Amino acid sequence: KNAGNNKTVNCTNLVLGGNNANNYNLTSTSLTKTVNITPKNINVTAKNQTVEYGTMISKDKNQVEVLTLISGDTLDSVSLTESTKGVTTNGKITPSGAVIKNGSNTVTSNYNITYNAGKLVVNKKKVTPSITSCNNKEYDGNVNATCDGSISGILEGETANLGRTCTFNNKNVENNKTVTCSLNVTGTNKDNYELTINSITKTANITKKTLTGTVTANSKTYDGKVNATCNSSVTLSGVVTGDAVSAMADVQGTFDNKNVGTSKKVTCSGITLLGSDSGNYTISESIETTANITKAQLTVKADNKEMTYGDNTLPTYTKTITGFVNNETESVLDGSISYAVKNGNTTVTVSSSTNAGNYDIVPSGLTSSNYEIAYTKGILTVNRKGI
Repeated sequence: KNAGNNKTVNCTNLVLGGNNANNYNLTSTSLTKTVNITPKNINVTAKNQTVEYGTMISKDKNQVEVLTLISGDTLDSVSLTESTKGVTTNGKITPSGAVIKNGSNTVTSNYNITYNAGKLVVNKKKVTPSITSCNNKEYDGNVNATCDGSISGILEGETANLGRTCTFNNKNVENNKTVTCSLNVTGTNKDNYELTINSITKTANITKKTLTGTVTANSKTYDGKVNATCNSSVTLSGVVTGDAVSAMADVQGTFDNKNVGTSKKVTCSGITLLGSDSGNYTISESIETTANITKAQLTVKADNKEMTYGDNTLPTYTKTITGFVNNETESVLDGSISYAVKNGNTTVTVSSSTNAGNYDIVPSGLTSSNYEIAYTKGILTVNRKGI
């Protein structure tokens, strides 16, 4: 029954028929001839398949349709070849090499097979993104966030990474703020993959930004106190451009000590931030600056004295000091007071024989680091002796 050319056909048991058959005899009751059996035309068509990238197509023989086999003949096997393994919406699956059997006998040659390709769709492989954590940050005036993340499901040997743009819900300082990450796939093989989700929400903190400030304080004349006068205006450093922030200081400050000096440390306290964006910043409650304490003016005046010529009782010299501050007394002065009696530029040793007249009592000898001492002379009057 198989297809072939010049196949032998044996005709036997030949008999005559018809109304006049009895008038004739056959010379032979069998004949032999040759004929051709041509292969039957059939179509083997691959079925359409849709697979995910990285997944093989099914190459089972059931993935083709065969039209139409002779009864008893079956498709034993067939080869299927995809046009691409990459992502596509218009690929092809081409069948070839069909083997047709009847029982254990191969009868493929009885068919003239036309192979028809099926459509192949390779969808992007779905991969799962994850954001493990988002970093806390110091306030910087923007909503940008930095988060760590990865993708699971990338095929070995391929380069595909998790691209992400993460933002806080607003720029302001707060704990457990919402961070939203918009996700995509990056890298050389990015077009082979599709994320199962395109957005993930996490939380992180924005902490206050620490500002530094400068303030000025007024120099003063020594007053025996550590009190300083600060200027209330504070110059801030570190404020984000465009933010509305200013600062004020208490006018009452404190020198490191009460004593005279230059560039002395002054602590200005009560620093307060103001403005609509001040809640995003912090600053030390006190700022150090410098100012000078200059010496206070102190006057030491020799008291006026009198004596009479010829007296053996000489005057005891005394002084009057004015200019002490903060209830200070002579105890804060160094050195010791001394007096010189002068007649013009000539020093006079006063005795009972000192001639009558007026003499200068010139004090000296006291020193101070906190007072500028000015000496004022007194007058010693030697009166004439009555006779």
